[in-house]
Amino acid sequence: MRIFFLFTLLLMAASVVAADAWEKGGAVSVNGNVIPQAVFLKNGRSMVFPVLAIAQALGKEVSVESGAVTWEGKTVKTPTLMVIDNVPYLAWKDLARLDPALEYGIAADRAVFALGARKSAPVGSNVGQSEAAGEAVWLEDFAAAKAQAARQNKRMLLDFTGSNWCGWCKKLDAEVFATPEFKAYAAKNLILVKLDFPRGIPQPEAIKKQNEALAREYGIDGFPTLIILGSNGVQFGELPYQPGGPAVTIASLEQLK
Repeated sequence: MRIFFLFTLLLMAASVVAADAWEKGGAVSVNGNVIPQAVFLKNGRSMVFPVLAIAQALGKEVSVESGAVTWEGKTVKTPTLMVIDNVPYLAWKDLARLDPALEYGIAADRAVFALGARKSAPVGSNVGQSEAAGEAVWLEDFAAAKAQAARQNKRMLLDFTGSNWCGWCKKLDAEVFATPEFKAYAAKNLILVKLDFPRGIPQPEAIKKQNEALAREYGIDGFPTLIILGSNGVQFGELPYQPGGPAVTIASLEQLK
């Protein structure tokens, strides 16, 4: 995977704007992993996304030069290409033209944006991916997830995890969360929230502080721990890792209703 950024040519072809001309619209995550650059908004409607960071997170080859972007050998001219704080940004319509498998959704009130390679792309959606596509999507913003749970009258499952170092967390992900059975159950019944405590991986300060505060609030002393909340945000259950695959976890969740 290679990323080329010909900045001189880009400056000649793209609009260079000051960050304060746009409003930060939230964090960006790709396949559940938060990346540093923000989405920027203008007039509460126009949205632009950090194309290089997205491509890098997806392992795609991309080059940006002379007012055009080449993504995995496909070139698209980009009149909406612009530079904010020395970072190239694209509008959603151009990202969608580069890769039809790419999609984005808004968790709630533009609080969190997610981009990733999935089977369908609800272009222009004003709701979260799980609402628009009926898919089980892990959110990272607790307040946004809580609002979505209230709207949809669903329970919340909080996964306190150490995703890149905790062996039992990795087993839970592989044996339960990654299975079609759990994904189908979660899409119908749950709002999923991943509260991650990784090692050696930077996190946005807001997410880090949020996760630490929630760990204190719910008395988390080991990973993985699953906290179950009602649609009103009130806790009514807690689960550890359980061997036996998705059937065992789903049965435990059903018993907590």
